Amino acid sequence: MARNPDYLNKYIKQLLLTVVDKDGFALYKPKVFMRVKGPFVDTISFQVSQYGDKCFHIHYYKNLIAYPFLDINSYTVGNRLSDNRLNGDETEWCGFEEEQAKLAIESVINAYNKTIRPWFSAVSTIPEYIFEIVSQHNNKGFSSLESAIAFAEGGKRNRAWWICSDLVNDEEEDEEIGDDEKEEIRLHKRACQQYLDASEAESFFEMKTDSAGNSQILQALTQLPKPNSEVKSVDALLEIWRDQNIEKFKLLEYVA
Repeated sequence: MARNPDYLNKYIKQLLLTVVDKDGFALYKPKVFMRVKGPFVDTISFQVSQYGDKCFHIHYYKNLIAYPFLDINSYTVGNRLSDNRLNGDETEWCGFEEEQAKLAIESVINAYNKTIRPWFSAVSTIPEYIFEIVSQHNNKGFSSLESAIAFAEGGKRNRAWWICSDLVNDEEEDEEIGDDEKEEIRLHKRACQQYLDASEAESFFEMKTDSAGNSQILQALTQLPKPNSEVKSVDALLEIWRDQNIEKFKLLEYVA
């Protein structure tokens, strides 16, 4: 049995791509646009039903490119659209028939111009991103590794240090959680410890630099334990995590 042509893909490429590429987005895979801009990886993704009229939602969201557990298919900061009614457009977002798909993508373009693009502009800095994290209804993100990385990216290193310190030293373990979640907690603690070690190394080398010419202080520094981290600064650690994600998800060509 012949498969019905993917008209949504056709008009995503013919119509939508010509609009979003002006803002630095490119097709990452069918129905997914990506761009890496500053400390963020931005995504616009279609979630299409596999049956019936091929109706769809659009997810648009941001992730921290330096977050060591980045999952480009999920998000904390972002939104979902099922239609463009907010802008007075009653077009149904479905694409089984060609004309229907064309009208739907034209409606998506209107939603992009009036809703999606303005949102990306409004949440374009680390402070705005942090505000989105802490305003989540469950508020768990406020003390997460993700928020620590965001604070570090924003220059609030003390806040990031305290979050990581609390996470590393948290001895509570819910007996009801599964092994996968326990492993995730352990991995997050390990990443937090990497951050703490990098922060300690940064302080050590800053003291050494600032004390150049003062033999007494330099002598005292030689008596201190050497930093555990081979990474000499928080910025260097964030850069390592960023580069790892760009390589892992093959994002180099999506850097705006």
